[in-house]
Amino acid sequence: MSSFLQFEYSEEQLMLQEMVRKYLAAECNIEQVRDVLEGRKSYATELWSGLAEMGCLGAAISEEEGGSGFGYVELCIIAEELGRVLAPVPSVSSLYLFAEIIKDHGSVEQRAALLSPLCQGKLIGSLAHLELDTNGRGKSIQATCDGGKLSGSKDLVADGSLADRLLVLARDEAGESLYLVNARQKGVSAEDMASIDPTRRVARIRFADVPAELVGQRGSGASIVEDAIEHAAIFNACEQIGGAERALELACEYASERMAFGRPIGSFQAVKQLLADMYAELAIGKANCRYATWALDSSNGDIKPAAARAQLSAAKAFGLCSQDNIQVHGGTGFMWDSDPHLFYRRARQLGSSLAPKSHWENLLVTNIGLPETHSSGPAHDESKDDQAFRMAARDWLKDNAPWHLKERIEQSSVGALDLGEDKIAAAKGWQKKKFEAGWACLHWPKEFGGRAASPAQRIIWHQEEGAFAKLGNLFHNGQTMGAPTLMDYASEDRKAEMLPKIASGELVGCQLFSEPAAGSDLAGLRTRAERDGDVWTINGQKIWTSYGTDADWGILIARSDFDVAKHKGLTAFLVDMHADGIETLPIRQMNEQSGFAEVYFTDLKISDDRRLGDVGEGWKVALTMLSHERLAIGLEMPTGFEELLDYCKSLETDSGPALQNPHIVANLAGFETRATGLHNFMLGSMAQFAKGILPGPENSIVKLAAGRMMQEIAGFAMDIQEEAGVLAGADEHSYAGRFQGMWLRAPATRIEGGSDQILRNIIAERVLGMPPDLRADKDIAFRDIATAAAS
Repeated sequence: MSSFLQFEYSEEQLMLQEMVRKYLAAECNIEQVRDVLEGRKSYATELWSGLAEMGCLGAAISEEEGGSGFGYVELCIIAEELGRVLAPVPSVSSLYLFAEIIKDHGSVEQRAALLSPLCQGKLIGSLAHLELDTNGRGKSIQATCDGGKLSGSKDLVADGSLADRLLVLARDEAGESLYLVNARQKGVSAEDMASIDPTRRVARIRFADVPAELVGQRGSGASIVEDAIEHAAIFNACEQIGGAERALELACEYASERMAFGRPIGSFQAVKQLLADMYAELAIGKANCRYATWALDSSNGDIKPAAARAQLSAAKAFGLCSQDNIQVHGGTGFMWDSDPHLFYRRARQLGSSLAPKSHWENLLVTNIGLPETHSSGPAHDESKDDQAFRMAARDWLKDNAPWHLKERIEQSSVGALDLGEDKIAAAKGWQKKKFEAGWACLHWPKEFGGRAASPAQRIIWHQEEGAFAKLGNLFHNGQTMGAPTLMDYASEDRKAEMLPKIASGELVGCQLFSEPAAGSDLAGLRTRAERDGDVWTINGQKIWTSYGTDADWGILIARSDFDVAKHKGLTAFLVDMHADGIETLPIRQMNEQSGFAEVYFTDLKISDDRRLGDVGEGWKVALTMLSHERLAIGLEMPTGFEELLDYCKSLETDSGPALQNPHIVANLAGFETRATGLHNFMLGSMAQFAKGILPGPENSIVKLAAGRMMQEIAGFAMDIQEEAGVLAGADEHSYAGRFQGMWLRAPATRIEGGSDQILRNIIAERVLGMPPDLRADKDIAFRDIATAAAS
């Protein structure tokens, strides 16, 4: 894990990416793709030769064997760039499959004869392993090899009609073995099969008693093919990510230029929603592909699930981006002479080119491994410092964690911590014990009582603390959002006074932002702050304040000037929640919990030395706090997947164990790819944060995806509980009502901190560059803004 946190392209790799992108932009225009689509060419021969001259075809092959000697990361980079331009070349067949098998399993003579010409673009190879029955489904191997002579037929051979050499899976006396066949010799016939993407051909090939040469150990053919397909899936996924990225770019370009009703269609929320969902799916798929690239390059033992996850999430991303690219283009996108359908075709072709979706789903669930899962010892890829940190944390937790509460904590659903005792006292007791032992607020700077822990160590602690981390929910707003904001804006004396008490749990913080008329429109705040010398008087109301009834302090944004534009008239304050003039009332929610509160301010007096930032800079303070929130949410926001997996592991259905039920496996795999993709995405954000780069609006995808995912997971779990899915009692067999509680809490998760629709707008406008919504309140004095619709 720690190694992946540090994974990023080197300067040389970025130069390679730029070089390949420039070359492909110049040499692979869309007309070359259409030449192959229309049958005027079998593939882009000049492009293939040019890639060979640049060393791209031999990227993962050693220099001694005629390659460039780069590595797997470079091959993944090249694959992604090929995907961006829909390169009509035999990359999957020749580079990802044939070359890799020969490199790993070919004899010395075979490697010498084949790898160098392949790297030079003078030889194309492919793998022929699949045979179809009359219903078009894969069947057991019928092709045979006896006495060095091979007979039979193979279907769906990628670029089969282009190949000079074929690796053929056939039966012999040892079982299933892999054989090398000259595709140009007499007795071998290839016939192209009509497919949805003619720019990547597939063929049916027949063999009539032709000479064949064994590759690898006799009887090991099936396992060689299986391993090769898993490795190829990572390169294939990267190619799909490149295609998805370009499809999204095309959609954004069109949405910015196409005019309707007097403005660009990209300014309409309906279009923004499409683009934001495309971006979110792409970001998840890209994060999983980056992890898989690292896993393959570092020979990490997580390759099987990493490959399956990359293929599933990349296929989903490319599928969504390509189909909604057509949607954004409207009728134009459906025209033959328009480009979107080329991406749509390629997405389906690559998504199915190596194995069916069910294969990857089963592979992932069989080898499933959550990011939060930890074994009895340190991860082998961790540094010595991180290993020592993990073991020290584990030893301390063993002796000090409140183990008597563990079962009740684990059984509590999201937002409903039921401990059978004073949960506030339990939470504060655990936080104080961590603080006194140096395990609280690890990521804080040392001068403020933290350890300046690395992102890796922060995640290690989160893993090791496990279920006990739920006891820290009470302090989430104060420690992860409020305190970092105080570090940025409060005086040194104030920081010295408050930060140790915040870290120890003595002081509970809250965020005083939302109001009844200012939720998503946060700058529309009406709580009034009036100044008289060095004293401010606050009047107004806040709502949806998390842990407001338990808070000791909060950061308040109030309106100090009604005569300027809405974003410019705000000022931030540090509030003592026990001061006269403050009343907090719990809000009973639909899940019967009261984690939110209404807060009323009536002539609350605040001295000017409790102001944060300059007068009128409250919006800047708010954005700072929200940027810290993005990072905190990414690490700690629940999705429910861990609970779902735990439930399914012991669930017996009418047809047998849940983990053998195709419907359940398919859903589990889909949820796992998203949960892990979000985790991998946040690792990248944390690595950037460690360099001093605050999380940007792109991090909105975490809450957008995780909130909806929690709702979907809860609903799915209730579905497979069948009739018992309606039972919410903690003593019921249906997982103690945890999914029911999660389902009832999920709507709030999708609204708090910015609703799904607002987050999509943020992504579309601030990340993808779409025109902002038309705003009637822009650049006018706040007091002149209408407060109700005209009757």
